[in-house]
Amino acid sequence: MTNSGGHVVGRFLLMAFALSAGVASAGEENDNSPDAADAMKGWYAFYQHEAANAYRFRLEPDDVDLALDPKPILRWTNPLEEGSIHGVVYVWRYKGRPVDVGQLFSYLNGKGGRVYCHAMHSLARTGETLTGFREGKSFWTPDPMGIEMRDVPAAPAPAQNRAGRLAQMKAIARRFSAYTEEASRGKRELRLLPTPLDRYPEDSPDDSDGALFSLVVGNDPEVILFVEKGANAAGGPVWQYGLVLSTRSTSVALLDEREVWRYDSAGKNPSDPRGGYLSVHGIATLPLEPPPRPARAP
Repeated sequence: MTNSGGHVVGRFLLMAFALSAGVASAGEENDNSPDAADAMKGWYAFYQHEAANAYRFRLEPDDVDLALDPKPILRWTNPLEEGSIHGVVYVWRYKGRPVDVGQLFSYLNGKGGRVYCHAMHSLARTGETLTGFREGKSFWTPDPMGIEMRDVPAAPAPAQNRAGRLAQMKAIARRFSAYTEEASRGKRELRLLPTPLDRYPEDSPDDSDGALFSLVVGNDPEVILFVEKGANAAGGPVWQYGLVLSTRSTSVALLDEREVWRYDSAGKNPSDPRGGYLSVHGIATLPLEPPPRPARAP
């Protein structure tokens, strides 16, 4: 029943259809039903199993596998979209630094099932090469680097302590705004979530620090802002920023109301496996009900 979902999805599907045999299909999900919360738990468990077991990311030249954070940095729904779309955002790290931001999500297909998708954005830097694997097969080799970091203008020097640096990063994030543009919807202003999605762990080497902030529709991230403690041309500590695409739509970000970043979707192929941003819809067709959570090991 999968398009190209691989063995992990296939095992989930067999179990899900067995459990749902003989039960009349509603055809659509009812997010207001008493079972909605339990259904979402089931979907989140499925995404978690996929992230931990189906995906692997290799970083060169250090020849290391990135480490998946054990929990998603965001669980989201988008009430403004048709098709009852929901998903999760994960981070894969190297030495505390986020190197891949990945989304796993699904939406209704109008035929009593759901379309399973993933979207990845590389945060690799110059000189690094990232390769993504799913079910042991390479699916993503972004080229060139995934993110360009720039100095934040008129920003204070990074504070000496983590609490002070967090306050500074939040203040920097508030200086940004963003919007998307689509032919069918026009311009849509995004909302900044004040709390960062993610922050460098306390034990990150070399006193490194940084955070990911999201600009959202509902709580669905469309643009992700990366604020990081870096070094200027003279080697002094400064705050830097980078923008991370999280939608197929044309996207624009502004700093102090001045445009500093734009992604124009015209002529772009978001499914290009060599793109720094990869968005693939239809990895598999899933049943309407969430696949059951995998049994815990004894």
